[in-house]
Amino acid sequence: MLKTVPAPGGRDPSAIKILPANQVYVGATHAEALAKKRYMDNLVHIESNIPNLSIRLGVDCSKFDPDKLLPDLPTTEQGQGNQREWVALARREKLTVRELAKRAAESGTGEMVGTPTEIADQMEAWLMEEACDGFIIVFHTVPDGYEDFTTLVVPELQRRGLMRTQYTGNTLRENIGLPRPISHLDK
Repeated sequence: MLKTVPAPGGRDPSAIKILPANQVYVGATHAEALAKKRYMDNLVHIESNIPNLSIRLGVDCSKFDPDKLLPDLPTTEQGQGNQREWVALARREKLTVRELAKRAAESGTGEMVGTPTEIADQMEAWLMEEACDGFIIVFHTVPDGYEDFTTLVVPELQRRGLMRTQYTGNTLRENIGLPRPISHLDK
């Protein structure tokens, strides 16, 4: 899909790598993975979400009642398209300011929640559809989230041939097959 769009500036499309960031919650069962996500969600306080929502909407949201629907907002010169999208979401889903702020806080990365097989299925679908070239994995906790992913999901990805068992290059650039850019110092 996205990989089939011509590369900007005449660049070789294979020299552009798409690596979406995804927060992964994995468990032996789907319910266990979902419990991990809910636990982390409950640690976030509204006070830390409101400033983020204010930036996205271009208005000071700290003045709004967090448990009421989003009020009508003045149009701002900053990020009008972004504001329209967030307001439309709030209206469509009848979200309170608190719920909208939570959504805004979660929107920086994608999420994958499930068993090792479910997570691998999602990743495989993205890769087979050429929606991306790989993933940036965001761990909800360290070391537990990291250990869960490396001991539960990585073996499943390797079994499917979707992840290497060895790396031949010394750098990330070499291992994902990107050429070294020409430096202005090389000219």
